[in-house]
Order: sequence, then structure tokens, then C-alpha cells
Amino acid sequence: MKKLIEQYPLTFSNNPDWTYSSLECRGGWLTILDRLFAAIEKHLETLPKKSKVKKEFTIQQIKEKFGGLRVYVDGADDFIYDKILQTEEDSKRICEFCGIGGVMSKGGHYYRTLCHDCCKINDYTPLSDMTKESNG
Repeated sequence: MKKLIEQYPLTFSNNPDWTYSSLECRGGWLTILDRLFAAIEKHLETLPKKSKVKKEFTIQQIKEKFGGLRVYVDGADDFIYDKILQTEEDSKRICEFCGIGGVMSKGGHYYRTLCHDCCKINDYTPLSDMTKESNG
């Protein structure tokens, strides 16, 4: 994650104290976060220097919640919010652990988006399998 922060200085410039404790997700989603930060960075570069968004935009927290990625921000505009929503939707199809295709899965009382192998390793069951079992 440190590399991503250094790669996108405008995206993180208004929050120099951003800490890795503000990142609560696994490495499988780093690719989609990279794509999100690249889009935000490019957008911020196009805004005037005195733009309110350019001066106030901050990423507050990035975490997994209910099996999907959540990105909490302040000072964003519609373009940034749209990119965040797209990224959050994409996370529901990508394994949080390894980054390959995944599905919503359940382990105990917790939900995660995981691939088949990561489900087995972490004792999770794809929700689609649970539906088949209850219907069969």
C-alpha cells in the first residue's frame, strides 16, 4: 500500500497522516484500489488549483465490510463518488485474499468475497453453494 500512496501524491496530499491502520482489507483488492487511485489522481490533475475538491478531498478509511470493499472519503465530487461505487461493486467479484475471480462467501457469521481455493483454506462456503444445498 505504501507504494500506491507514493504513486498517487495528489490523491493522498490532503491527508499526510494517513496511516496503514486506515487500511483494513487484504492484498487481493490492491489492483482495483490501484485503478481507483489512478482515476482519482488523473481527475485531480485536471481540476483548477483552487478547486474545493482539490483542496479538501481526503481518503479517510478503506476496509472490508459485509464481503465488499468500502472506501470512505471527505470532500469528493460526483466523479470520485462514481469511481468509488464502481470499485466497491468490482470488489464483490474479486477474491479479497488473492485477487482472482471470487464470489460472496460465508464463514460462521462473516461474509467475504473469495475464490474457490481461498474458501477452502479459510473454511468459507460460497453463498451459491449454500443456496444449492437448501434447494436440493
